[in-house]
Amino acid sequence: MVLISKDENYEFDIRSVSKFFHVVSDEFLAACNSFNVNMVDSVRIDMVSEGGKSISSKHYNAVLFDELDVRTYCDPASTFVEEKGRPIRFKKLVLAEDWKFDLFKYRRQVSGSDSLICSQVFRDAAIDFKGIDFTPLETVVWSGIRRI
Repeated sequence: MVLISKDENYEFDIRSVSKFFHVVSDEFLAACNSFNVNMVDSVRIDMVSEGGKSISSKHYNAVLFDELDVRTYCDPASTFVEEKGRPIRFKKLVLAEDWKFDLFKYRRQVSGSDSLICSQVFRDAAIDFKGIDFTPLETVVWSGIRRI
């Protein structure tokens, strides 16, 4: 698999390429593998310019993260913007004290509510990764979040 980019230099650790998958560095993938992160699949990709030349010193992978059902996998105190009875965006996300996932996302969400969400321990391990902005759940304004 090859990702062709208009960028002259690509040095991010994670980037969303579409609503469905992310491109992650080997280092980010290793972090995912050492925490409780459910991935459906990952495959090594080459990162090249439009001319076919390598544009990064890092190695990358296309990763499809498992997507959780929002009604099943959040505290009932969570609130949503709904469309035809289906949650499409968070107003407030509340996770149980015994939450077990370190990096995850929800299915069928829009805008920033479709972004990856991580635990504090994952955040602490990922602090040096490029391409990530962390916002605490307590202060997040969901409509202002960009999908990673």
